[in-house]
Amino acid sequence: MNLLFHDQSLDKEMLEKFFTALNSKEKLITIYISSDGGLVSVLDTMLHAINLDPKRFKVVGYDELCSCGFEFYIKVNCQKTLIPGCIGMYHQSTNKIFLDDKGKPSYFDGEAYLKRKKKTFYPELIKFMEICEFTKKESKKIKKGHDVYFQYDRFKEIENAYTKNIQL
Repeated sequence: MNLLFHDQSLDKEMLEKFFTALNSKEKLITIYISSDGGLVSVLDTMLHAINLDPKRFKVVGYDELCSCGFEFYIKVNCQKTLIPGCIGMYHQSTNKIFLDDKGKPSYFDGEAYLKRKKKTFYPELIKFMEICEFTKKESKKIKKGHDVYFQYDRFKEIENAYTKNIQL
């Protein structure tokens, strides 16, 4: 079975299509993906499901893989192919929270998101950049909140560094 996610965000629609395929009796699911990013929760869910049974999946990245799409391709633990010319982009994840006039989160979920960002997401970002062997310049730009783009050759270097370092 082939799943095509062309220029699609990692969102509820993608997750539903993915789980429909996952629940099928197909022995091999090939995911063709070009993505501008999406939701971290969808990223984590799809990675978890694929990495539980990696022999059942193949991922083909093409065109662009940005933000969650980039992280998905790098972290997925199945057979994967990056089509020449594909570019990647990475940056810090974001959440919307409501602030009161004093600059404090006005709802409890905002406080929870803020704590999660500081205690979980930011340390994971730093670790991911180290494992991928991002350059000091790339890491500095991401820490400042900028997008960093990777041409195909650099994308492949990052993929190879991640694969090498995650096995240590």
